[in-house]
Amino acid sequence: MLTKNISIIFFTILLALSLYACKPRTKTIILNNVAIDVPEDFSENFLGEVVDTDNTVEYYNSYGVQRTTAIYTAAYKKYKAAYTGIINLEKARNDIVNGLKNNNAVQEFQIVNEGAAEGFDNAYEILLSFYYGPNKTYHKSFSMLHDNGILQIICMYNANSKKDDKEINNIIKSVRIIENNTND
Repeated sequence: MLTKNISIIFFTILLALSLYACKPRTKTIILNNVAIDVPEDFSENFLGEVVDTDNTVEYYNSYGVQRTTAIYTAAYKKYKAAYTGIINLEKARNDIVNGLKNNNAVQEFQIVNEGAAEGFDNAYEILLSFYYGPNKTYHKSFSMLHDNGILQIICMYNANSKKDDKEINNIIKSVRIIENNTND
């Protein structure tokens, strides 16, 4: 009887540890005063010097990760006060669409859906599809204007990857504004 009780306790602990180990781990990043919950393997300054910043930019940072089936990026660019209005959602949308549409390696480019992001003011989502080589690829993007800047969350992933589709949607849903907190 004692051996049976010990076995039950052991298997209960083992099951609890297994469930905990399978739970995705996240961390909260703060870009200016926007908080986002991202997987813990996101690294800071992911885009490094890839993004041009000039004297109009007050603050810029990015986080992201490259995986087997996807590349994720969260970036925020805040402009100096003198450059208020330099960015708008239409320009951000057009930059994303035209950047892919005009890429010679991209074939069968298509806008799958687009529109105002649900639950956010001043935000826009767009899902694009294209073939890059033999695989159909999705490019999902969320752009939000805030505090004279723009937050962009982007994921380029294999169209068959339901896991990446769910992950990028969870990241977008986690976006929230934190009052009186900046990275200055």
